[in-house]
Amino acid sequence: SRELHDDLSKRFTALISAIGKGEKEGNSPEDIAKGSLEYLKETMWAVRDEVITFHALLKHIKNYPDQNKALSSIDVRLSKGDVADFDMNPVQAIRFFRIAKEALKNAVQHADTDEMLVKVEQEKGEIIITFQDKGKGFNVNAMRKGDGVRAMKSFAKQVEAEFKIMSSPGAGTEIFVTFKKWSFRLNLS
Repeated sequence: SRELHDDLSKRFTALISAIGKGEKEGNSPEDIAKGSLEYLKETMWAVRDEVITFHALLKHIKNYPDQNKALSSIDVRLSKGDVADFDMNPVQAIRFFRIAKEALKNAVQHADTDEMLVKVEQEKGEIIITFQDKGKGFNVNAMRKGDGVRAMKSFAKQVEAEFKIMSSPGAGTEIFVTFKKWSFRLNLS
């Protein structure tokens, strides 16, 4: 609830500030209001239940581009192998969802690709989620760490996950999020 309060407060303050100022595209009152509504809907998806299963989260990630006009050009393929399902609390689920959303958004905006593979594997007690596109890639060493990468790293840290990006020009991009399944002890109080 604190995240919801803080983010929506920030968004509505920006909306009030933008009204009447003729802000540039992306910062217009309409854009801010639409983004705020989308953010609220995403959060409500996660908090409507006390427990969200990992497989339900993966399904939500796979189907998300169908619900978001800006991402409708990307096809998400899901490969989850034999990773057993487990419960997550809403905060954990929304953090992973926000990482996925940012990876999808970056693939559409920067990678010039129309496909992303979301691969889930389990190795030695850890679960690895890989977001892989076959887009134009980039030099990771020259990467400007924008708000999206910072946000993904922050979301990963909040759920005790490791975050890593691998890419090179012409070879696409892979984002790895690795976590220990048992770190998801439900704390619903």
